[in-house]
Amino acid sequence: MTSLLEADPIFEPPTLVEKDEKKGFVKRMMKDIFPPKKPSPFNLDTTDAVAIVFFAAIGVITRVFRIQFPPTTVFDEVHFGNFTNWYLRGQYFHDIHPPLGKLIHAVIANFAGYKGDYSFELLEGKKYPSMTYVALRLTPAFFGALCIPLSYLIVRAAYGNHFAASFAAILTACDLMLVIEARHILIDSVLHFFSCLAVFSIFLDERLENVVTFIFECVCLGLVASCKYTSGGIILLALYRQFRDMNLKDIRFNPPIRPIARSILIIFTVSFIHYIMFSIHLSALPYYPENKENIPKCIEDSLVDRMNPDWEKRNNAPSMLRRIITLVLHMHFSNMNVGHSHPYASPWWSWPLFMRKWLLFWTSEGKHLICFGNLFIWYPVFIGVIWNLIRNYIFKQIDSQSYSMLFGYIFSFLPFVLIPRDTFIYHYSIPLLFGIWGLSLSIQNMDNPKIRGFLFSSLILAAIIGFIFWSPFAYGLTTPDFEFLVWNDKWRR
Repeated sequence: MTSLLEADPIFEPPTLVEKDEKKGFVKRMMKDIFPPKKPSPFNLDTTDAVAIVFFAAIGVITRVFRIQFPPTTVFDEVHFGNFTNWYLRGQYFHDIHPPLGKLIHAVIANFAGYKGDYSFELLEGKKYPSMTYVALRLTPAFFGALCIPLSYLIVRAAYGNHFAASFAAILTACDLMLVIEARHILIDSVLHFFSCLAVFSIFLDERLENVVTFIFECVCLGLVASCKYTSGGIILLALYRQFRDMNLKDIRFNPPIRPIARSILIIFTVSFIHYIMFSIHLSALPYYPENKENIPKCIEDSLVDRMNPDWEKRNNAPSMLRRIITLVLHMHFSNMNVGHSHPYASPWWSWPLFMRKWLLFWTSEGKHLICFGNLFIWYPVFIGVIWNLIRNYIFKQIDSQSYSMLFGYIFSFLPFVLIPRDTFIYHYSIPLLFGIWGLSLSIQNMDNPKIRGFLFSSLILAAIIGFIFWSPFAYGLTTPDFEFLVWNDKWRR
């Protein structure tokens, strides 16, 4: 009597030949996605090590100096402080941004011993009752400080020399908008850190081109997308760079299998990490909020009462995937309908030359905290973007690293044209970083060494002077002549 496996060939186990064919197929696919190619070495020397440590120290000093001041809530600290409280209490809340930055704040606050006992609504305009707020501010300061050595590494990975990389790090350290955003209980500096890390991973993978660096790139892109959707330009840059070696004339005869496959893997990884972060977010918030309005129905069906929790209800809630998709759509619609009522909103076209309003964080007794750019950095960056456009259009150097930074600038900046809600000067942060990196590479690519040296030296000096000049607005120092520092009356009106 024969068994079913013997009688029916459909159920025959795979032979050794079939197994070898499958292994061969996998190997061929791996070679298509990661073809054998001599990598471009990315070797850091002693100078790099010293520079990284030095710029990390500069980052810490510029971000931590007077971080305890003011001892009251400023700008959106009330909102992000509440988000941390609600995570620690397990209470669901609604926000218009993905959860990673807020999760990091909450986890570190918990390790620091914070119990979620600040009533931020009641503290608005009043002094914090203890020094715990300094620990909460140190989290964004830490991530903001790391952006300076990362800027150095990005330019080095993009074939920049030591001086060009140092130039980029100094400008990143001296921009006042990046400084003030990293000194308060906000998530923007976490976004800046993962933005820098993602851009570094793009150029690192291009240098080494192996499975490990590609996975690292995919993970970094997923993490930055899970902080804020304003990082979408970095994802577009990564996808664009996958097609950098493709000859457009040969597409009809040679389909670009490799870049398409790698792009699909990037999109899948970004989506998967997104799913994980939202899963953690929803799993950490099982309880009803104090205000039950503005909760999607399938999310509400998963929440329970803290005093009388019905865990069976939560277990029978809609699937996690359905809840996440619903929440993402709900966040997007909420974001687009924020409105146009904020007194410090500014249009996207005014940011590069800082022609419209700054963002006032706090003011009292002649001291101010203002989200404000270093004009001696912003104007050269914008000129560098225009020069990069012209130079690459003339010489058709579309594969150059400076051109990639130009694309990053455009991908990160122009989408704000389509946003109908209020926008603010700090939305220019990621385009500004791309502009700084692109400017450093553009100057390095100049043929005349005297012009290169002059531009590097003079712009570094200008950046430091601008930092000193407007630093009272970043650190809340006394401004002996406020009117002298206000070069355009539209900044405050």
